[in-house]
Amino acid sequence: MTRVAHRYSVNAMVIESTSPHNALFLARQLERRIDLLISNIDLGDAKTGMDLAREIVESNPSIRVLSMSGGRKVPPCDVPPAWAFLSIPFPTEAFLNSVSQLSRSLDRPE
Repeated sequence: MTRVAHRYSVNAMVIESTSPHNALFLARQLERRIDLLISNIDLGDAKTGMDLAREIVESNPSIRVLSMSGGRKVPPCDVPPAWAFLSIPFPTEAFLNSVSQLSRSLDRPE
């Protein structure tokens, strides 16, 4: 684990939410740009992680999205190509690679 961590450098503020509704509230109250949303697709709520991501993207179109699910091995067919998907469980390195790739893509237009 230590070897993997040394290959990645992240300067990030992480905001955790207990529900999709709370996440939307926090995203709207935040006074700075959100670069990356990491969300489980299956939230156990009427609103899915995909619904949450789409709502946040409406007000923040440059955001990158990493979605994940323990209930599916492939992403839903409606995942935009600029978003990433991981099937739970996943290796730490796969998660770090996804975050790194999405972060690098912030400087490039979709």
